[in-house]
Amino acid sequence: MSHLVWMGAFTALTALTHLEMVWFLALTYLTVYLYFDRTWKSLLFLGITAMAILAVISPWLVAVIHAHGLSPFQAAFSTGGFTLTSPIAFLLSMGGVDKMSLAFISLLAILGIFLQARQKEWFLFLWLLVLVFLDPRSSQRIAAIPIALLAAVALWAFLKWIDKNKTAVDEAVSDQTVLLKRPVAATLLTILIYALFLNLYLFYAGISYLQTVNLENRQAMAWVKENTPADSRFVVLDFPYGWFSDSVAEWFPALAERQSLLTVQAQEWLPGSASQVSTKLSAATNCKLEGLACFEKWQAKSHMDFDFIYFSSNTRNDYLAPLYSSVIEAQASDSANYQLVFSNADVRIYQILK
Repeated sequence: MSHLVWMGAFTALTALTHLEMVWFLALTYLTVYLYFDRTWKSLLFLGITAMAILAVISPWLVAVIHAHGLSPFQAAFSTGGFTLTSPIAFLLSMGGVDKMSLAFISLLAILGIFLQARQKEWFLFLWLLVLVFLDPRSSQRIAAIPIALLAAVALWAFLKWIDKNKTAVDEAVSDQTVLLKRPVAATLLTILIYALFLNLYLFYAGISYLQTVNLENRQAMAWVKENTPADSRFVVLDFPYGWFSDSVAEWFPALAERQSLLTVQAQEWLPGSASQVSTKLSAATNCKLEGLACFEKWQAKSHMDFDFIYFSSNTRNDYLAPLYSSVIEAQASDSANYQLVFSNADVRIYQILK
C-alpha cells in the first residue's frame, strides 16, 4: 500500500503545481490499467488514488468554485482548439521537424514503433495516440515522453546490432554485458561527446533551450513598478515567434505589477479571452516591419486604449541589442505623440501623449 500513498501524494502535488498535468496523469494511469492489468483490484487502487488527490486539492478547488464557479475550468478546457487534423499532423512529424536534433529523435521514434510492432508490443504507441488525441492542447510537451522511449527502443536495437556484428569476430568480449562491450561503449561515448559539444556550442553562442527574461527586462519592469501609476495599461511588444514563447509579456504583470493588454498567458481562465488576446497580439506583431501607421491602424481597429508601449528584443547573448526592436519603435521615437520615459541596453518604454 505504500506505493499507493506515494502515488496519491505526488499526483496531488502535481495538481497543486500544474493542474493541466493531472489530465496527462489520468490518461496515463488509465492507459497503463487497460493495457497491463484490467483487474478489480487495480481499479480499486485507482479509485483510492483519485480520492486521495481530491482530498488534498479540495480546499483550493472548493475556494475557486465558490468564488468563480465552474466557468474558469470550462474556459481553460475549451482553449485546446481540438481539430482532427492537428493530432494527425503531429503524428506524421512525430512532433519535431523544425530542428535537426528533434528530427533525428523523431526518426528514431518512428523506427521504434516498427520495432515494437514487430515484437507485438503496442503500449508505447497506444500511449502516444491517447495523449495526442485526448490532450491536443499539450501534446507537444507530454508526447515527448513516449516519443523519447520509442527513440530509446530504436537506439537500443542499434546498439545490440553493433554488438552482434562485433561478437562474430571478437569472442573475447562475449561474456560482457552489452553496454560494456567495446563497440557499444564507443558508440555511446561518441554520442555523449557530440551532445556535450553541441550544448557547449549553443551555450557560448547565446542560444538557450529556455525562454528567459534577461536582466535589462527585469530592471525595466522594476522601474515600471516604482515609477508608473498603478492603473497604467501597457502594450508589451517583444515580437515573439508565438504567444507561447513570449516570456517578456508573460512575466511583465508579475514583475511590474501592471496590466499588460497583450499577455495571453492566464487568459485561458477567462471565457473566450485567450483566443481574442492571441489574435490581437498576432496582428500587432505583424506590424513589426510595416511601421507606426500599421500599428496605429491596428490600435484603432481593436479599440485598445493604453498608456505605455514597452519595446524589447530580449537579447540573450553578449552581442549588442539592436538600436530599435522594430520599425514601429524607430518611427515612434521620432513622433511627437510618443515620449521616451525609460531606456536601457534592451528596453525602451514610450508614454502615449494624449
